[in-house]
Amino acid sequence: MTTLIAAGALSAGLLGIGSTATASASTPPHTSAHQAITQGLIKPPYDINNFLLGVAGAPTEYLEQVDSLTEHQVRITRRTGPHTIVDTWLKDPSRFRPAYLTIDLLDVEGNSVTRYQFNYPQITKVETPPDRSIQTLTIAFDRMIIS
Repeated sequence: MTTLIAAGALSAGLLGIGSTATASASTPPHTSAHQAITQGLIKPPYDINNFLLGVAGAPTEYLEQVDSLTEHQVRITRRTGPHTIVDTWLKDPSRFRPAYLTIDLLDVEGNSVTRYQFNYPQITKVETPPDRSIQTLTIAFDRMIIS
C-alpha cells in the first residue's frame, strides 16, 4: 500500500514539476550526480532538463522526460547520440542487467533534490520515431525507493 501511495505521489510530482523545480538551500546535492555534472563528465542537452538517469550508481545521461509512472513501471524519454551504458543495455538486455536505475530530480542549478531508485529494472518496450532523435523506453521494476 505504501509503495502504491508513493508511486502515485511520484507520478503527480514528476508530471507537475516540469522545468521549474527548485530546491531549498538546505537540500544537499547528491554527490555522484553533482560531481559528474560539475566535472563535465556528462553534459545536459541544449535546454534545461530536470532529470538525470543513473545506471547502477553511475550518472549516465540527462532525460528529456519522465512519465507514466505506475507501481512497477516508468517511461523515460532520452536523446539519442553519444553511446552510454543505456545503449549497451539496449543492445543486449538479456546479458546486461543493472541491479538498479536511479532518476535524480534536479533543481535549476543541477543539484539533486530527490532520488528515485528502481530495483531490478527490465526494458519492456522501446519506441523510436522515424527521425531517431529521441527514444522512449518503458522500464518495469520490482521496487521503488525514494530518498
